[in-house]
Amino acid sequence: MSDHQPFLKVEPSIAGYRDILAQVFLEHLPEAERIVTIEASLLKAAAAHNDDACLKLVELLHDSYHREEHARAEATDKLFGEAMERAYFRWCEHIERLYWLLPDKRRTGERYSDTERHHIPTYGPTLEKTKLRILDSIIRGWMPELTDESRRIFRFVVNCYHPSFYASPTSKEFEGKFVSREQEDGIEKLFRGRVGAGSFSANAISQWLMDEEMPQRVREILVFARARSGGWGLAKRDIRNAELLEPFDPDNRSPQAVHLFRAISEKIKEFDQRVAKLLEAMQPKNYAASWESDKIGASEYVRGTISVTYGPLPVVGRFVGVQVALEDKCPEELGRDIFGRARRHIEAWVKDQRDWPGLLVSLTVRGGMSALELACSAERK
Repeated sequence: MSDHQPFLKVEPSIAGYRDILAQVFLEHLPEAERIVTIEASLLKAAAAHNDDACLKLVELLHDSYHREEHARAEATDKLFGEAMERAYFRWCEHIERLYWLLPDKRRTGERYSDTERHHIPTYGPTLEKTKLRILDSIIRGWMPELTDESRRIFRFVVNCYHPSFYASPTSKEFEGKFVSREQEDGIEKLFRGRVGAGSFSANAISQWLMDEEMPQRVREILVFARARSGGWGLAKRDIRNAELLEPFDPDNRSPQAVHLFRAISEKIKEFDQRVAKLLEAMQPKNYAASWESDKIGASEYVRGTISVTYGPLPVVGRFVGVQVALEDKCPEELGRDIFGRARRHIEAWVKDQRDWPGLLVSLTVRGGMSALELACSAERK
């Protein structure tokens, strides 16, 4: 068992009698009763709009959950890290419920209404520090992955920013809830801090932007965070993708056309990846025995510059043209040997494409000292 730590850090020699009484009283309460007592004190301070007291009580409530789970872990030899995770989720579940019990505004005075023809009360924000402290703790559980728990936390914070955003049209749960501009600014800062902390990649932010509805201002925060996270590499990719999609004009295409476009694109991608493996086999990277490639019958390395062409629509994925440009100083006998190497690679590759019937690959080898021009083809029946 770890050394006992007092619940309240009170120094009796300088503390007031109320602090000493609170220390003795809370110290001897069971953990569950301590939580109930602090919660009741929090709601009482909230009703009086005592922000500083509420802020301290929220921190004590948070500590209570950690102490309770820590003690339970020590008693059962459970891992401390798992205990802290349980404490966090219990704390979030509890404090989210309490959040909506806090007053959303306080009366600041009154003003005369020409419409009502009498004085009406005026209201302002309340418990701003406490609410932001609660949300700062909760938003830490918002993770890049689109899990149910992460969505729940995100939607809770959004509802605190924009009450009723995720509520059903018939729900009255958030009716009349007041959020000041200062509170909105504070919550926006929490969103910026969470997605800007380096834990959200540009791809993760993209998923949230595409899969989750959110207020426009929150969406703008995520858009800017995505741009900062991805930097120039992301910007270049976005520009290139926009150029590729411009002829297709996806915003004005039917769902059926978009589905077909995706299917064709996946097919082209798969075909191109397979051809890349052929080229890698013909000219392996970091080829250790490249010095043997100029010897006849001693290597399968295809010397020269290799290029490929694909058949036009609608036969993409049915035809590959492989061209090998020999080096200017390549003698004829070596050029013919290189042609044989390339032919064997292609024949072996075509043989492996069992699920791609009708595939035709043509090979042309040109150039060298004798201006060779050799050709052949291989087909997958």
